[in-house]
Amino acid sequence: MKQQITLILFLPVFSGIMLIASCNTDDEEPAFEVDADACIVLKKIDGEPKSAIAFYVFANSGIASATVEPPGRNSKPLPLQKSDESAFSFYRFPGDEEFRAQFPVTGTYNFEVVSKRGKSVQQQDSVSIVFMSVPEIISITPDKGKSSLTINWTPVEGMNGYVVKLYHPGGGTIYSGKQLTSAASKYTITPGEGKWITTLKKGDRAILQLHALRYQTGNTTKNRMNNLNGIAIAEASIIWEQ
Repeated sequence: MKQQITLILFLPVFSGIMLIASCNTDDEEPAFEVDADACIVLKKIDGEPKSAIAFYVFANSGIASATVEPPGRNSKPLPLQKSDESAFSFYRFPGDEEFRAQFPVTGTYNFEVVSKRGKSVQQQDSVSIVFMSVPEIISITPDKGKSSLTINWTPVEGMNGYVVKLYHPGGGTIYSGKQLTSAASKYTITPGEGKWITTLKKGDRAILQLHALRYQTGNTTKNRMNNLNGIAIAEASIIWEQ
């Protein structure tokens, strides 16, 4: 099953431009700033853990286009697409057919991001081998009276946090929950919790995913969701009963 995933919960907070009374800054544009991330994704395909690489870029203003070039002499740039969770981010998430039993190509990935004003920025991010385990979803329980859905799982050692998401079977984000801590083992999807991109009605089918997150070593900033080493995904098909 091919799913397009977008892991955006926090956008970078960029410094503003100080306005000084003696200077005319009305026509000045803020610098186009970009944060690029490449990370390994692990999920079970036909019951077997396999991995691939996902790419994300985040900016402080509108993005016109974004590409990433893998390591290797004969590699070609891969296009990223606009996120449906944020106006200032692009991504490329692997389809199921791209996952392999062996580790993806490690090394330096080169990004080029072009703003809607034509400004081009190049950035790099390195991918290294990450050992992870796919989390196990224990139960998925609807509460019809409260229009909620509760997910329970077994925490995975070595992961730094979790996010629960819903997707349309044909692709596209429905819902993105709030970021949880490494100790979390339960989350309830409610109308007022997290971010709803689209809505569900009774009888709709959806793909529920639990994302276990591994941050880059030493990354303790509030923008750590923009700097991941890996994502391990547990997946289940559901029918919305609310």
